[in-house]
Amino acid sequence: MGASRIQGITVEIGGDTTKLTAALKGVNGEIRTTQSQQRKCLKASLVMRHRPDLLGELMDLEPPEGEDVEALKAFWEQVQEREKMAAEIADDIFPVDFHIYAIKCPENCMMQIGVETVWQVIDGSFSGDKKTMKQLRKLFKKIYLYYGVTAEDIKNETERYKSLLGVLCS
Repeated sequence: MGASRIQGITVEIGGDTTKLTAALKGVNGEIRTTQSQQRKCLKASLVMRHRPDLLGELMDLEPPEGEDVEALKAFWEQVQEREKMAAEIADDIFPVDFHIYAIKCPENCMMQIGVETVWQVIDGSFSGDKKTMKQLRKLFKKIYLYYGVTAEDIKNETERYKSLLGVLCS
C-alpha cells in the first residue's frame, strides 16, 4: 500500500462515530453475505457427492460441447438452479453444520478455516506476502493433522484421507 493511500485516524472523546459505525456495518454485511455464499456452495457440493438423488433432473448436468454461447448460458443457468435447489434442502433432510474461523495478522495477512462437522470437511485459505504464506501453509497443515485421520480412513482410503494427502502434498 503506497504512502499516498494511508490516512490517519483522529480520536475524539465523545465524538460522532456515525461514519465508522456505518462503515463497519457495511463490512459486517459483506462478511455475512460471503459466508452465506460459502455455505451454499459447500452444501451443493456435499449434496452432489452424498445425496444427488435429492436434486432430481438437475442431478447429472452435461456440459455442452464446443463454444456455443447460448448453450453455455443455458448450462450455467442449470448449474445455478441446482445450487439454489441444494441450498433450499431442509436441514432435517440434509444437515450441514458449517463454521468459518478467521485469523487475522497485523502484517496484512489472513487465514480462514472452514469446518463442517456433520460431513467432516475442513478447508482453508490464506493470503499475505510470500514469507507469510509459507508460514500460514505450515500452520494449515498442522491444523489439518490435528483434525485427524483414523487408521480406518487410511485402510479404506476415504475422502478424508485423500483430502489430508492433498493438503500435505501442497
